[in-house]
Amino acid sequence: RVLCATGDNERTRALRKTNSELAAKERHLQVLLAAAPVGVLELDGAQCCRYLNANGCALTGCTPEQAQGRHILDFVHPDDRDYVDFIWQINRQSDEVQWLEFRLNRTSLWCAAHWINLSHSDQSMDGAIMVLTNATARRQQDERLWTLAHHDALTDLPNRSLFWDRLGQALRRAKRRESGAAVLWIDLDGFKAVNDSLGHAAGDALLQQVAQRLKNRMRDSDTVARMGGDEFAVILPDIGEIGAAEQVAADLTVLLAKPFALKGGVGHISASIGIAMYPLHTEDAEVLVNYADTAMYVAKNAGKNQVAVW
Repeated sequence: RVLCATGDNERTRALRKTNSELAAKERHLQVLLAAAPVGVLELDGAQCCRYLNANGCALTGCTPEQAQGRHILDFVHPDDRDYVDFIWQINRQSDEVQWLEFRLNRTSLWCAAHWINLSHSDQSMDGAIMVLTNATARRQQDERLWTLAHHDALTDLPNRSLFWDRLGQALRRAKRRESGAAVLWIDLDGFKAVNDSLGHAAGDALLQQVAQRLKNRMRDSDTVARMGGDEFAVILPDIGEIGAAEQVAADLTVLLAKPFALKGGVGHISASIGIAMYPLHTEDAEVLVNYADTAMYVAKNAGKNQVAVW
């Protein structure tokens, strides 16, 4: 009985030591997770939250209690849920680290997520561990750089580079839908006289007001671009008849012929506008622009403040 009691005491001490070591490791892990400068999200096999650390709570705008049991898509902004669900489903069986970016639902922060699927020895999936980092500042910087590269600094209109990109998109969509698209090429008449008489600052202000008048007349689906100097271009997608494009151009000549209130006085200009139509005149983007540009010169040589169709 003495030997048995001694053995029981040793086993008890060993068990207590093991439990103490496990508790210490758990506390250590909890401190690490709490101090980690990233969000840590653990999901169960149904993609529901089992654990979310403090930084994860700050990113998602959820308390640990609110996060518990919440499906992964509940953390995702509604506009990004289809994308996240698609990426998640196609990588559910992978044992490699996955990555994607999405906006969070409650905070609208952009989040970069790295995750890896967890599995048992029998290869059945049992959730995932996801590490979340705040990508908002980087996304905003990327957007600023993209805007600078694709927009005119003076008018904030799309520049020549973005114009060509939008035109390609418009023609591809028109081809798929078997519809039409038009390009309006606009050159300002009398801009140099305003610039020379009232100064470059007044000229810049006039260009800004021209840009605003053009944008105010167009649909959200249209593109107004500054092509350089006093030349502008408009892309009209989903235009079925040339008459519709002519009406838009006629409206623009009326708008641009109205006086411009400038710091140094009143500016008076007009606009010569050329029109080319897809697929009526050509199906090639570069040729379409050349045709619209040529038609603009026809309008200018015919007396200015006019519209000409290729």
